[in-house]
Amino acid sequence: MAAESYSVYKSIVQKVMLDPEQLPALPAVTLNIRSALNDDKTDAQLLGKICAQDPSFSALLMATAASPIYLQAARPTTLSGVIALLGLPKVSTLAMAHSVKSLFILRSAQITKIYQQIWQRLMIKSGVSSFLALRTRCGVPEEVMLASLLSEVGTLAILSALKDQKSFPNNKTFYLLCREYSKAFGAILLNKWKIESKFIAVLKYCGKWNHQQGGDAINILDLVNLGLYSTVKIISPKNSLPLIENIPSYQKLSPPFNSLDESGALSIVCDNMHEIEGIKKILA
Repeated sequence: MAAESYSVYKSIVQKVMLDPEQLPALPAVTLNIRSALNDDKTDAQLLGKICAQDPSFSALLMATAASPIYLQAARPTTLSGVIALLGLPKVSTLAMAHSVKSLFILRSAQITKIYQQIWQRLMIKSGVSSFLALRTRCGVPEEVMLASLLSEVGTLAILSALKDQKSFPNNKTFYLLCREYSKAFGAILLNKWKIESKFIAVLKYCGKWNHQQGGDAINILDLVNLGLYSTVKIISPKNSLPLIENIPSYQKLSPPFNSLDESGALSIVCDNMHEIEGIKKILA
């Protein structure tokens, strides 16, 4: 990779980061949902009318209610019934996840292919993270899922920033750009969207294996980091990850959740991939 080529792509990313108007805004339906939830008078019926304005998001809510996260003998068949089951705050979380997937406009087959690879990785990471929250009862699964997605929104933003270029950087150059700018870019975007600081903190420290946050109780960052670690083990078996036993997030796990298989991966993840696949479908 020529230094001048990297410099050109670097300059493009920096230019977009410095101009918030070029950054994607949240869809109107997501803003309306977040606004409605600030009103104590909002109920499932009213929120259902807002969500119905976006058919694809409505379908996502129905699929979520049918996922392994919600084991119901009689699943709701109406949108308002689904919203009542999920709870109003969780609908807001899912609206944000839906927005992240649909915000970035891709105009070439090459960029679309890279986007699909990134999204596949994010689905595994988010599925594992929310599954661990569900099983350990140490977090709200949808909130953890959203934190996992938002932790890499900067990578998608870099991809979007380069969408109009005649030539796209090779994988090595793109990886270097993400390593240098994705966290800062992601933080700028989340601040523009007025996302809660706890999600920005997860973005900042996700993948920093030795970082310790909070006390002995497992928090959102721990679950996302364990999801990221498991995802790397799944996608790249010949990885250079540190031993999981040395990672603070793992050290907070208690039996049986801290059991490992022969490869050093979490047994609870490897033994329950079918359930995780079901959770992933929410983001498909």
